[in-house]
Amino acid sequence: MNGIAVMRRSSLRPVSAGLLLLALCAIAGWHLQDTLAAVWLAACWFWSGVVLGAAALQRVHVLTGGRWGEAIAPASVALQRATSWLLLLAAPLLLAAPRLYAWAGVAGWAASMHAPGFVQAWFAPASVGVRLMLYAVAAVVSARSLGRKTTVRSAVLGLVGYTVLGSLASVDLVMSLQSGWTSSVFGWLVLSGQLTSAISALLAGLAGPITMGAAATAGVAPPPVSRDLGNLLLAWVLIQAYLQFMQFLIIWAANLPREIVWYLPRVHGAWGAASIALVLLQLAVPVLALLWRRVKDDPRTLRGVARILLAAQALGTVWLVLPSTPAGRELSAGQLALAMLALGGMGLVIHGVARGAIVQRIDFGEAVHGT
Repeated sequence: MNGIAVMRRSSLRPVSAGLLLLALCAIAGWHLQDTLAAVWLAACWFWSGVVLGAAALQRVHVLTGGRWGEAIAPASVALQRATSWLLLLAAPLLLAAPRLYAWAGVAGWAASMHAPGFVQAWFAPASVGVRLMLYAVAAVVSARSLGRKTTVRSAVLGLVGYTVLGSLASVDLVMSLQSGWTSSVFGWLVLSGQLTSAISALLAGLAGPITMGAAATAGVAPPPVSRDLGNLLLAWVLIQAYLQFMQFLIIWAANLPREIVWYLPRVHGAWGAASIALVLLQLAVPVLALLWRRVKDDPRTLRGVARILLAAQALGTVWLVLPSTPAGRELSAGQLALAMLALGGMGLVIHGVARGAIVQRIDFGEAVHGT
């Protein structure tokens, strides 16, 4: 019992450090409350995507099978323990909504849009509030159900719910930041990014180490599980890149003012440089690395690629959110520093909660994982 208590106390250290970073972020951004609200939204959206994406990956494994799902199962389940923390950290955004969304405080904001009556009814504060409650309840139910024995039926229902509610949440919380802009592929793009972030976080060791090796069978050693996980990571990187490119290509080809308004701030100034960095770090570097079997077969190298990609996904979420807000049209060093504090603080909180959950489960013999 003493050993368990010591490990539980040690798991509180990253949680305490994360809360301290978040407090510093709030203090530093208090005089820039519009920027702070946008940065906080980006951080909450990114880490909630990691947690929800991990749950979706486990449900995919129920349907497909494979050793890769068994390897990440303990870390995926432990990661769900952070759901309540994320909901708590996201609560202040309810008060900051008028600073972020035109529909929360600007009269006649939908007058120039197609079907303004439907749009105004959809984004009426009461309507949005009901949907936010639905998203929160669904996230909690998803987190609690993952630790139990998941049947094929519940996995299918969970994935359908994740796809539908996740797409609607991306419209309500992210796409609507840019008033008047719409994209039919935006929900799929966001969900693919969440799954990429989730597998990157699991491989990076956010929720604890996972078993990437394999025991020999009949004298012949099968391919290491890390190869399967590397192939899975490569697949989601390519899917996300494809959706990003197709959205950009269609909007660029049409060249309609109501569509290009979303990309204009993202291709100029510091945001333009960030766009180039994302092309390199979200696509070029991981694809070139993961095409090599040697990289995927070496857990340490694969973990390094995953960590680079996870950092790139975090920057990509900031790139997704901030330029759509008036305060974030021009990227500054102060905004970038606030974003790093918020992302790092929430990441430490999630890391501490998840690692503490894994330690507790292993001590009681409920799960097994390796380094």
